[in-house]
Amino acid sequence: MLVALGLVSFWSTSVLVRFAGEVPALALLVWRTMIAVFCLLPFLRKHHLAIYRRMSWREAGRIGMAGFLLGLHFYLFFESLRHTTVASTTVFTALSPIFMASIGFFFLRERLPPAAILGMVVATGGGAMIAWGDASTGSAPNPAWGNLLAIGASLTISIYLITGRVARQGLDWFAYMLPLYSVAALTILIAALVLEVPLTGYSPRVYVIGAVLAIGPQVLGHGSLNLAVRYISAAMLGVLSLTEPVGASALAFVLFDERPALVSLVGMGVALVGVLLAISPSFFRKTR
Repeated sequence: MLVALGLVSFWSTSVLVRFAGEVPALALLVWRTMIAVFCLLPFLRKHHLAIYRRMSWREAGRIGMAGFLLGLHFYLFFESLRHTTVASTTVFTALSPIFMASIGFFFLRERLPPAAILGMVVATGGGAMIAWGDASTGSAPNPAWGNLLAIGASLTISIYLITGRVARQGLDWFAYMLPLYSVAALTILIAALVLEVPLTGYSPRVYVIGAVLAIGPQVLGHGSLNLAVRYISAAMLGVLSLTEPVGASALAFVLFDERPALVSLVGMGVALVGVLLAISPSFFRKTR
């Protein structure tokens, strides 16, 4: 049930960002990430402080890197929604298993099963179809740039997941999530201050949406998946996460009448099939 609620909360992210209007992505993210940290602080206990005191600089550095990558992922995802469709953003971001497989092959010397290689080829073809369809419709302000940002969001979340897998070793859920979210929030805040993005002066709706994004997609969504990974294989969670592009696209169609071109819709299906193929070797290895 917790995983289901987390996945549904992810569907709402893109729609909520759209409802926020023209507020800068960094401003909305500052409120989202800061509120998420404040939501966790009341649960800080003495044994957590003891864990942090015993933590080595190397361990702290890994969490810091994971938090920085998470903050960067949030920004790229939010900014992508300003330039392309909800469907394209969520599908390109969902390609993270493809990037993770590529990183494992090129940097960790992990062997790629034939199904994973086929999945990468299929997903790449689907991505090309999405880009072609977006460029032909003119329904988004700058689809090429938005799609590129979404690919960046997918790449950063992939590196974040690999880094986080190492950083979280030996830590319970809260002891990992609090510093992770704190670094992500600090990353976003510093970026907003350096770029002189105003953080106040918006309508109350913006702050309410920031709070909903913090409590829903961030604390409930990311938090539930981090909890669930102890009980459900990462491959299964990867399969379940593919419901986000479908759910988010359906909401965008109903609420904003956002209609991707036919070739884009076909490309989205092809890309998601490619991701399923890339995930399938790990899935069957974990579950058989």
